Amino acid sequence: MSTNQVVEPATSSLPGFQEHLAGELLERAKSVRPLLESKADEHEQNKELSQEVIDRLTEIGVFAMAGPTRVGGLAQSSRSMAAVAAELAKGCPSTAWVYTIYNSCLWFASKLPTRIQERIFANGVPLICSPQNGIGQLVPDGDVYRLTGRWSYATGSHHAAWTLVPALSPD
Repeated sequence: MSTNQVVEPATSSLPGFQEHLAGELLERAKSVRPLLESKADEHEQNKELSQEVIDRLTEIGVFAMAGPTRVGGLAQSSRSMAAVAAELAKGCPSTAWVYTIYNSCLWFASKLPTRIQERIFANGVPLICSPQNGIGQLVPDGDVYRLTGRWSYATGSHHAAWTLVPALSPD
């Protein structure tokens, strides 16, 4: 495959995925390219996406692509998400990076125990981030646990409603 070749979403049906949305989501990503191009330098300089871009990408649904329908997600395949990431990157590579992180964390959160999912997804699909380095400790404190530790910076943390952090429990 040439590095300039564009991979379009698959048109065949994949079990468990809503592939009928793939083409529409790709078109939505194409539609925001002028905005992303106008914000790319600002994003690079500020080391975070603008609220305008976050709001627009939330509006067109691309931050919900990795979530299953049961939590309000769009249940897209990796192929569909990669095609959207490639399109976003044409306008602003930083935006594409944050998009992939938010969707990865969304997918992970959708695999957590039901009780936790009920809290995370109580108001729809939130933006979720996670640091890639660091570890914490869960320390018993009465009937609950206290979380202590240090973690590195987490991509997308400026706009995320939730942060997933790795921690060890005493059990």
